Amino acid sequence: MMRKYTSPPQVYKARPGAGFVSSLYTFPHDLGELPHIVKLFFKCIVSDQGYPVGSIVPVGPHAADRLSLSGIPGDYVATGFTVKQTATDVLLSFDTNQGASIHQFDTKKNGRINNNAWEIIVKAYAP
Repeated sequence: MMRKYTSPPQVYKARPGAGFVSSLYTFPHDLGELPHIVKLFFKCIVSDQGYPVGSIVPVGPHAADRLSLSGIPGDYVATGFTVKQTATDVLLSFDTNQGASIHQFDTKKNGRINNNAWEIIVKAYAP
């Protein structure tokens, strides 16, 4: 049976204007070993990207890692994050210029999530 850790929520604040130090998040876990599986969720706390408050959206490091700013084909910026796990922590590093983007609820486009509109929740699993 897998043991599970669920983090307390942390407010997302990783884009310019938030202070670049905010782009790194640490979630200490109590699993006692390197997690084999890590899952990330964003919980909407202020309506954003077509999602109502309370929505929980599962995301991966490359779920929506290219964002078109102009609508011109080939005109993209990189968004997204990386995940690193240790025997004591799960670390998330967001792109400090563009932050994270997700698929908008009501369109087939990617949208850059807004600071203070989402909480980050991490779930980690170990044998």
